[in-house]
Amino acid sequence: MTTARGRVAELEEVLVLDRFEELAEVLRAPGASRLEEVLSAHFALLVEDELFEKVTARAAPALARTAAVRQGLVEDLAALLDRARAAGEVRAEVGAPEVLLLVCALAHAVRGAGLPPGAPRAQALLRVLLDGLRGRG
Repeated sequence: MTTARGRVAELEEVLVLDRFEELAEVLRAPGASRLEEVLSAHFALLVEDELFEKVTARAAPALARTAAVRQGLVEDLAALLDRARAAGEVRAEVGAPEVLLLVCALAHAVRGAGLPPGAPRAQALLRVLLDGLRGRG
């Protein structure tokens, strides 16, 4: 039997499904090394949509569909990270799950500070995250 909390979580996931689809389009667009573009777009989606950030940060999705979509996106991000890592653009010890945690945490902090994703302070913080992902030269 589904609890009221479970039904709310399911509804939240249905409401943000279009955001997952937007992120999938960005991740799957052609281009060799687009890690910064993808992470910047993901950051903006998370800052703009508190519910999307909440669902994205959830440890276990309520719906099988959300779990499958999320897993596909993590796999796509992992492939993008692998390509960037092979090109020497990303630290070896950082994987897709860690990158997602960092982007979610940063988006949460930026939204909590009342900043839109394009604000200079928000972009400076995003730049710190992106620079930190780079491989040690």
